Amino acid sequence: MSLFDPEILQDFLTESGELLEELDADLVTLEESSGDSELLNKVFRALHTIKGSASFLGMANLVSIAHVAEDALNGARKGEVTIDKRFMDAILEAVDILKGQFVELQNGQELSAPPEALVQTLAEIADGSGAQTKEAPTPAVVVAQCASMGESVGNEWPRRSAMSLTEGKSELIDFMVTDLEESIALVQENLPKLGDPTSRQDTALELAELTEGVSRTVEFFEFAQLGTLVDTINLVAERVGDMKDDAIEQTMPRLLAIAQLMAEQTDGLKVGEVVTFDIDELCARVVDVVLGHDLASDVQVGAGVTVEEVFRMDNVQGAFDPGDKAGKSSSEEITLTPVAPADDSKIAKDSPASGSDTADSAGAQAKTGPARVEQTIRVEVSRLEALLNLVGELVIQKNRVGALSRSIVSGDTISQDMREAITQGSSDLDRITGDIQVAVMRTRMQPLDKIFGKYPRLIRDLARKTGKEMHLVIEGGDVEVDKSVIEQLGDPLVHLMRNSADHGIESPEDRKAAGKDGKGTIRLIAVHEGSHVVIQMIDDGAGLDREKLVKKAIERGLTTKEDAAQLSDREVYRFIMAAGFSTATQVSDISGRGVGMDVVRANIETLKGTIDVDSTPGQSTTITIKIPLTVAIMPAMMVGVGSEQYAIPLSSILEIVMPEDEQLSTVHGRRVMRLRDSVLPLISVSDLFDVPNTTRAEGKFAVVVELNDQIAGLMVEDLIGQQEVVVKPLDDDIAGTGSLSGATVRDDGGVSLIVDIGRMIAAAAGHKQALSA
Repeated sequence: MSLFDPEILQDFLTESGELLEELDADLVTLEESSGDSELLNKVFRALHTIKGSASFLGMANLVSIAHVAEDALNGARKGEVTIDKRFMDAILEAVDILKGQFVELQNGQELSAPPEALVQTLAEIADGSGAQTKEAPTPAVVVAQCASMGESVGNEWPRRSAMSLTEGKSELIDFMVTDLEESIALVQENLPKLGDPTSRQDTALELAELTEGVSRTVEFFEFAQLGTLVDTINLVAERVGDMKDDAIEQTMPRLLAIAQLMAEQTDGLKVGEVVTFDIDELCARVVDVVLGHDLASDVQVGAGVTVEEVFRMDNVQGAFDPGDKAGKSSSEEITLTPVAPADDSKIAKDSPASGSDTADSAGAQAKTGPARVEQTIRVEVSRLEALLNLVGELVIQKNRVGALSRSIVSGDTISQDMREAITQGSSDLDRITGDIQVAVMRTRMQPLDKIFGKYPRLIRDLARKTGKEMHLVIEGGDVEVDKSVIEQLGDPLVHLMRNSADHGIESPEDRKAAGKDGKGTIRLIAVHEGSHVVIQMIDDGAGLDREKLVKKAIERGLTTKEDAAQLSDREVYRFIMAAGFSTATQVSDISGRGVGMDVVRANIETLKGTIDVDSTPGQSTTITIKIPLTVAIMPAMMVGVGSEQYAIPLSSILEIVMPEDEQLSTVHGRRVMRLRDSVLPLISVSDLFDVPNTTRAEGKFAVVVELNDQIAGLMVEDLIGQQEVVVKPLDDDIAGTGSLSGATVRDDGGVSLIVDIGRMIAAAAGHKQALSA
């Protein structure tokens, strides 16, 4: 792989990797839909594109597994292969192999060879469909096919007709044309090698394999004459070992002429036309030579013959424009070159159907459609990160300018006009900065389908492993969140999915006994909710057993029998988030070890999100996750404690109150506040962070915050106001301690620490027993 430019290799990994990511979900959907033709074509196109790109880069081991998988899919497209468990297991295993090879490419390792057993299985599936074996054309068949081409009405050549394809085939025609162009180039490259006895046999084998594959594709699209031309080359490749040198000398120029006709027909397909030529004599003479018959002296070709001369000698009318090519010297040898992909701007100009007038040009363009304009570009993530950092600095300076403008406007040293100008300028800067911030944030947004698309395959594998019947329904995969959020959200969702499959969904027998459908359903739903995204995972399984959870919680010392009686169902359900908590009677390789749900909760809280559990026993369990769209910039309430200022995430604040003395009390030495019908634990920010120069240790204001249905009051001295803060990470030795999640630069240029509400409330968790005593 070191022979290739790293940028080319990276482009391959990026573009083909995206196709590979979609294959899992598409294949599972294909299996459930009993072979939807449109989806089948999509899967085939994706695998074909990956194989083609890998072939260009010379990745033999990758091409080998992709090739046999593609052949099996091709058989399914023709309706000759049944999409059953054996078929789908083999295709999915092939996709797994491709994923492993992509990882090897990313790590700079040599590509490992695919398992021979898998290659053999896929080959057997393809062979059974007739996809890989096509009977070699006989001389009689080729002659008959050539002769039949001249039976149509009309005497002018070439004949052009509008291409008529079914919807499924129309979607694939571009791929077929690309294949033809590549194949024609290889045929033109290999044909001259037939003249060398030392390489003749190897060249013939390569040509036979190449034309066999092209023949299958052309047969699928039902382009009769194009198939005949391919079969003619294949006939020579199959029988060249029995041919004499002089016979090969008579055949090669004619095969090059056939390749040129194929190229012209391919150009026609690009503009929606099927082009046919008078090839009766050309093909008949090739067959005569293959059969060992001597050609008449006046139609024998000599050394250095041109393709034009072959066309004239074998009466291939319409294969050239006399006004364009007749002027060439008959001794001038034409060098055939691979057909380059045509761009849209040249099709109208070069199309045989077009003329010099505007109407003809417009007609040609109507056939090809409007020119395509590149709508997307690929940008390195590091550049987006740098841009986001700059936007963060811009937001900080915007806040700074806003503070300075307010200070200036509040004074008496400037005129009213100047006040208005400063206020307007500050307002405009605030608006423009906000627009830039939103625009940059959107460049980092990715749809949740990026991770959701992996889960249908996961559920399929879990169903096979557990012996259960289940399927996954996904809604809202187009909802977008920040790239960093998606990266941290993937693993928690996988763990929740495995728990739902292993613990939630019952066996088919148990479900039917409970009056349910034997096949369970897991729903994954995402919706926008303000500046947050709400993700719900709902299964229609057995639900959670409160008594079982309480018993286990008491055993683990998480609660007492007396306290448990006062807990709501949702508070009991939250015990499953405790470290090491598990009610599984049997540990499996899927779940049951009590490891993971606490990590899920921690990961969600790291995203400044919340997770909640609800259940209806015997019917369903719902896990709700609420996460912000981005964690880079967020609104916060700035509060003062002594000489310090802290930022409290606005999304966690329920309300701010100034408690009266009668609302405050102490329970077992811990301060609490009565707020309407509830009692909240109070946390003194000055005590928690040991803030010096605190004038009111108790605090004047109580900022009521909530996280995962847990509520506490943070006592602070002053309320400074709301600001949009840019989150800056803390050093590792600081981030792992205390109730802090980051730092930010204030509008006055100072630095403030951002309060981690999750850890802050955890510090108040010890109040629960005191409050219930």
